[in-house]
Amino acid sequence: MNITSEYKYYILFCGIFQGKRNVVKSWIKYEPAFLSLVKADGEVGIKRLIQTMVLYFVKFDESKQKYVNALMKTLYDQSVFSDSFVIGWHGNDIKSDKKCALYDRKSEKAFRSLLNSFVEWLQ
Repeated sequence: MNITSEYKYYILFCGIFQGKRNVVKSWIKYEPAFLSLVKADGEVGIKRLIQTMVLYFVKFDESKQKYVNALMKTLYDQSVFSDSFVIGWHGNDIKSDKKCALYDRKSEKAFRSLLNSFVEWLQ
């Protein structure tokens, strides 16, 4: 099917967390699958994971935006995202992978505003 690695994140995320499955409650069960993708993609892997989350919460299922901060707290507690990464990405000091098929500047701007309270807590 010629699916590049960045699409695998999105397909996995949307496939697992569709419908009534709560992303926050279910994350730990499915975390190893996402971490294997992140590890396989090296330094851009973590950026692709957050870009997947951006598209999921902004475009795929806006009704689940109320879970964004709780999910980010879970990912932080599980050491998926470091405080320096989240703060840097939120502040635009850490740039997204613009070559990634998941890159969407407008969606990232909308997602960043959803993270304001979590980033304030981190700081």
